[in-house]
Amino acid sequence: MSFANDQARLDLRAGSTAVKPALVSAISALDSNYDLTITSVAHGGHVKNSAHYDGRAADVGAVNGTAIGPNTQTWDFVRDAIASGKIQKLGTFAAIANDASMQEWAAEHGVELFVDTGSGPHVHLQVAP
Repeated sequence: MSFANDQARLDLRAGSTAVKPALVSAISALDSNYDLTITSVAHGGHVKNSAHYDGRAADVGAVNGTAIGPNTQTWDFVRDAIASGKIQKLGTFAAIANDASMQEWAAEHGVELFVDTGSGPHVHLQVAP
């Protein structure tokens, strides 16, 4: 796992109270199969009442060194994140979020899949409260 900035690293460091244990667990499980670049966790500019400020969300900007985008790495990562059983909501760019088969996959796994138009291409991972 790598971090796009020091604040994301500090948020996820051992013993941090900035994030919920369920989020750390989800990210750690996914990172065991992928090299994730975390761009934002509990700090940064997010919408009002964002789960980030609650310590329940993180943004991934790259998977295995490949930027989030219309590529195999991103599609595979999103599928696996949905199937992990650890994510409640997942946001990403429209090509994936609006894909009918991906929407069906998310519904089968109880995950809300949505278009995230936040700052730059990323995958928003969110755990339950």
